Amino acid sequence: MASRRGKALIHSVGQNEIPERWMQYTSDQDGFLECMAGAAQAVHNYFKQDGKNIVYINVMNNLSVDCDCDGHPSAPQMQDVGILASTDPVALDKACLDLVFNHNSTSGDNAQPLINRINQRHGTHTVEYAEQIGLGTQQYTLIDIDNTTGIEDHNLQEPDPESLRYNVFTIDGKKVLNNATSLDSLPSGVYIVNGKKMVITR
Repeated sequence: MASRRGKALIHSVGQNEIPERWMQYTSDQDGFLECMAGAAQAVHNYFKQDGKNIVYINVMNNLSVDCDCDGHPSAPQMQDVGILASTDPVALDKACLDLVFNHNSTSGDNAQPLINRINQRHGTHTVEYAEQIGLGTQQYTLIDIDNTTGIEDHNLQEPDPESLRYNVFTIDGKKVLNNATSLDSLPSGVYIVNGKKMVITR
């Protein structure tokens, strides 16, 4: 995925792998967000398969409405929030979203433009879908290391099993289920379900 071809595949929701043509495939916004979550899960699972620990770090400084991949982004209207870290990438992004949406805006430090852009692009869907495919959870406890008494619990209810989605591959890499709501159709065998090996017996 870490290539121009990979970026084209993600932006076009798998319809195109030619970098110069990815802008022709921008109508499926939710599909694009789901592809980003899926690509993140692939990287996560690659490193976790060897038992390696991963720490994710988000730097919330000078927040612009534009992506950090934009060579000419809009000037930041929201000032520094801080640096957040977690071993759960979904919880981390959810915490960042909450900090933006609950920010007390003032003159020169206005979160509303970023909130509007997130809503326009349905940006929260990335986090929701990432939880559905098993990349992490939206539950988190926010600990301010500058103020050790500043501990906030944001423990949501466990995801409803009916809302979970499954991406399933055979051991040799063939995709057999995409965004499925159930595994009932799978015959007995060994599969990769949301990035984890699973044995199904009937």
